[in-house]
Amino acid sequence: MSRLSGEIFEYTITRFLKETYNLSFYNRYSSKKYNKWQKKFPYKEPNMQFIDEFTNYDKIRLCPDTDGCNGSSSDLELHNRFEFVPISLKHNNISIKHPRCSSIYNHLVPSLRKEYTNNYSTLNDMYFQLAQENNYVLFKDFSESEKNSLYSDLKDVLFNVCKKSAESCKKIFEFCIGIHHTHQIIIKQTKGIIECYRYKPLDLKQIKIKNLSDSSFLLNISGISLRFRIHSASSRITKKLSMKYDVKPEDIDSLFEKIENE
Repeated sequence: MSRLSGEIFEYTITRFLKETYNLSFYNRYSSKKYNKWQKKFPYKEPNMQFIDEFTNYDKIRLCPDTDGCNGSSSDLELHNRFEFVPISLKHNNISIKHPRCSSIYNHLVPSLRKEYTNNYSTLNDMYFQLAQENNYVLFKDFSESEKNSLYSDLKDVLFNVCKKSAESCKKIFEFCIGIHHTHQIIIKQTKGIIECYRYKPLDLKQIKIKNLSDSSFLLNISGISLRFRIHSASSRITKKLSMKYDVKPEDIDSLFEKIENE
């Protein structure tokens, strides 16, 4: 239901921007996705502020999932001939990234990648074998203690690597906030209230890392804390376990500043 609600929110904001700022679609993918939404969802105009900056653009692009693999954290973009503004949509949730454990590999320093891969693969195989031996089919078939051990062991693979390398911490942090964060706009809805934010200037220097629980740890850089919580990304158990991190700022005001009404 939350995924469906998020998709309706994406459609609502896309339609509002398209109609308010008289935008055409950037490509065929965007228009096809929008047309599917139109047939599927009702539309109620959101109570959203007017942003003068958006009048500089004439096209709207809906971002495919593959953009995330290349470091983008945007859901849509507004374009003109010379530039674009990336926009991230947050529906009742301020998570900034949901990276798979495997996708973090490329953001570690080369000297630690083999250690990360070997340790993760060993644990993956161990827990998959446990599932087979007990005829587990779904993640919920694991006992609570088994599930807690699974999360703790896999989380520690990344946590221990981060403790060894400040440079890896910075690269992972930058990966999570996205390559376009310096000019990205965040449109967030919480309990029906829509607000717009942008990232504050970041100075990634002082690094601290703290273990929080079996499933989460905190990465703090220059006073900005991101919570990494590992969880299963699929209900079914497969040979390559489907695991993701939910990454959220501990304090939204440390990372974002609100765009006030013009």
